[in-house]
Parts: sequence; C-alpha cells; structure tokens
Amino acid sequence: MNRPQQPALFEDDPHEAFRHMMILSGKSTKQVAAFLWPEMRLESAYAKLTNCLKDGTGEKLSFAQVIAAMNFCGSYEPLYYACSATDHHRPARMAAGEREAELAKTIRGAAETMEKAMRALERLKESGA
Repeated sequence: MNRPQQPALFEDDPHEAFRHMMILSGKSTKQVAAFLWPEMRLESAYAKLTNCLKDGTGEKLSFAQVIAAMNFCGSYEPLYYACSATDHHRPARMAAGEREAELAKTIRGAAETMEKAMRALERLKESGA
C-alpha cells in the first residue's frame, strides 16, 4: 500500500513543489489537469499541465490555477515553497469555525454600514434636500 510522502522541508523549484503537492494528495497529473481544464480533452489537458511543470516551455499556470489546484488536492506545497522562497513562516490552517466567524463579522459590519447609510438618506429626504 502506497502512503503519501511527508511534506518536504525544501523544494528546489515551484514545479517540484506542485508535483510534490500532487503526490501528497494522491491525485494524478491527469486528475489535476482535468480539474484545471474541464473543457479540454483529457489528453490535451494532461499535455498542457505537463508542459506547465517544465522550465522553458513558455506555458505557465496562473496564480488562480495554482490556488485552485491546492484546494482541489488539499495539499499546499506550492504555498510552502513561496513562503520559503520569500523568507516567510509557513501559515497555519484556520480552525474549522474561524472562516465562518470572519465572514459573519464582515456581514455584520456591512449591515451596520448599510443601516447608517439608510438613516442618512432618510434624514436627507426629511430635510427636503
């Protein structure tokens, strides 16, 4: 039985980090390619991803595609590579309810702003301006 490898302390390049992400997740290059380019034939998507992971081919993944692939794989080696390459600490994952609490706080703030704006609009209407 194959077990995913442990996260690497250092990757040599971003392509290696992306490949390591796929290995850790157990997702194949074809699965990730099909996820990134569902509109393409599988063979074409696979060839495109393979080219993106080689130096000098001119094909590159966008930042959004790397983020989407990390979320799809549930592995964040490209992020960790970026942290190492820029002398930053690796971030910790948010706790389960932390993101929900953050969004609820944002929504409450937006609702308060809207209430203030509505009251200001009512005052303008009442003053006849």
